[in-house]
Order: sequence, then C-alpha cells, then structure tokens
Amino acid sequence: MRHYRSMGEAVGAAMAHNARMAATLNEATCGKTTATCGTEYPPCARPAGHPEAYCRAADHQAYFIAAEGAR
Repeated sequence: MRHYRSMGEAVGAAMAHNARMAATLNEATCGKTTATCGTEYPPCARPAGHPEAYCRAADHQAYFIAAEGAR
C-alpha cells in the first residue's frame, strides 16, 4: 500500500490513476486468445500492439504468450 505525504498528493495520484484508466478504456485492445501451445484463453485486454511479451485477460487470471499471427 502506498503512503502519501498529504491528502493533496493522494487526491492527485487518484486523479492521475482515473485518467489512465479512462484512456485505457477508450483504446483498442489486443484481443488475442490463442497461446503458443494452442490453448485458448479469454481475449487479451492489453492495448493493441502492447510492448509486453505476454497477453493478459481482463480479469488478471490468465497470462499467456500469444501464438505468432494469433487473433
């Protein structure tokens, strides 16, 4: 848990977080579902073209390496 020095710092951090979340909701998502091993997962919720090596389901329960050319 993060500890803030002041209420203003905490409010500012919360506002920045909310802005990031709103921007994320408006972006196109990766959407890939097939792992390199052929297993099917829920669609990747990361932004399209994400730089991370792995995909992540929206519920954070599934992380997987997407197959080459997967959709």
